[in-house]
Amino acid sequence: MEKDGVTAGADSGDQAVSVETSVARTFLIVDVRGYTRFTQTYGDEEAGKLASRFAALVREAIAATGGEVIELRGDEALCVFPSARQALRAAAELQVRFRQRPEGQPIFPLGVGIGLAAGEAVPVEGGYRGASLNLAARLCSLAGPGQILASETVTSLAGAVAGLRFVERRAVRVKGIERPVRALEVVPEVALPPVPEAPRPRSRRRGRILVAAGALVLAGSLAATLLAITRGSDGTSVSVLPNSVAVIDPTTSRVVDAIPVGESPGPIAAGHDALWVINVNDRTLTKIDPIERSIDASVGLPTPTGRLSVPLRLALTPDDVWVYVCNLKLLRIDPDTTQIDQDLEVFREIGFGPEPSCGAAADASSVWVPVDFPRFELLRVAAPQSDPASIAERIPLPLGLRSAITLGAGSVWIADSFKGAVRRVDPASGTIIRTITLSDGPSAMAFGHGAVWVANRTEDSVLRLRPETNSIVKAISVGADPVALAVGADAIWVANSGDGTVSRIDPGTNTVTGTIRIGHRPLGVAVGDGLVWVTVRE
Repeated sequence: MEKDGVTAGADSGDQAVSVETSVARTFLIVDVRGYTRFTQTYGDEEAGKLASRFAALVREAIAATGGEVIELRGDEALCVFPSARQALRAAAELQVRFRQRPEGQPIFPLGVGIGLAAGEAVPVEGGYRGASLNLAARLCSLAGPGQILASETVTSLAGAVAGLRFVERRAVRVKGIERPVRALEVVPEVALPPVPEAPRPRSRRRGRILVAAGALVLAGSLAATLLAITRGSDGTSVSVLPNSVAVIDPTTSRVVDAIPVGESPGPIAAGHDALWVINVNDRTLTKIDPIERSIDASVGLPTPTGRLSVPLRLALTPDDVWVYVCNLKLLRIDPDTTQIDQDLEVFREIGFGPEPSCGAAADASSVWVPVDFPRFELLRVAAPQSDPASIAERIPLPLGLRSAITLGAGSVWIADSFKGAVRRVDPASGTIIRTITLSDGPSAMAFGHGAVWVANRTEDSVLRLRPETNSIVKAISVGADPVALAVGADAIWVANSGDGTVSRIDPGTNTVTGTIRIGHRPLGVAVGDGLVWVTVRE
């Protein structure tokens, strides 16, 4: 099977078919989620047994639903059906079989993702050739563990199918297809056991840049298209294509990989054994597996009415992922199921307001978000899952646009881009302890190494603030138009959107010790799993 190409093979015993005759078929691709991690944890022998069990379950389910297994390879299978209805029933049957729990134990220890697409395909020797295979592969890669995604063509051909319901999802862009694709999630109405959780790897070494050989075979051609190596006067640099996440090894300060995501990725955060990316134009949240460097799931985010270009922000608590639709609502998302568990209204949609500028931050007990329209407030929302999410406090604040927020040194720090200041707020009383005057342009903040770090777009610098004295210690020149900061891997990382670079600041010397050229606009940066992750857009 060739996921990035258009050819699907079959067993060598199949006879050649004329390439001139095109036939309509529905293709189903099923892939094991967490297979590489399983191999790292239990070794090749157990992984081989798992692959054999996977093959047996797939063959049984496909044979029972009238399909044909064209190819099996390790942790994935390609199947073909003469009917869309048959393929949908097969997908549901696969999820049922893989999630059985005889005597309370899962029959298969990992979840599987399934993608389906239909269209004309040309029979060739050993398989088929056609765009529908590519689309099925893309939908499979987007499907999370236990999830089935089907193209609109599949569901339209099938019509209503007893025992299944179709849930519309937001359109996403996928590689090789010019227009956004609107997939539908196929949900069996029968109650299914929970999806098994993938095991932890034995070790997660800092600076890890190797993945299992099987994953390299699948990802190699895609990575080559996302990373273009060029040589200029400054030596070797890497240009990362837009709409992807660049992966930087902090031990070498080099880009080692790139992962395609949605359109115009921006905010990114690391936590819950995943990377979380907001795709601004798609209005989707992408979950990335940092070990396999692949997409685990994609979540559609609501589009507010009566407002244009409403920003989205991310914050992580120990239990949940939070998305702030600036000034309007706060979404609580389960990191395991990627389902929106709560949609908390901040303000009602009341028509057109000023272009909002906001941030979000979280600690173990609360999520903090500033509001600048229609009233100027700081909101605290209770975070533990045991308590229903609620607005615990509404703290009035002086007039100003809140461009960023961070937590540290027992305080809430808010960047006021309108007045060119950072305000330090006491979280217990809600009072402003100190206002630190800056020049115009604070755009991002982070706390680490005992300091508050503030990106200043006007002066292309990062300011280090000392909490003990509430004063600026140092202004550090970085790249053009710094818009995002992250602390980790013994450094402060700065995404500079104006010149397509990422700056590395040594907090011990307050100097830039490295500049990584990305090639396009980096808009977000995070540190997780010993690597630095940067969202890249045009």
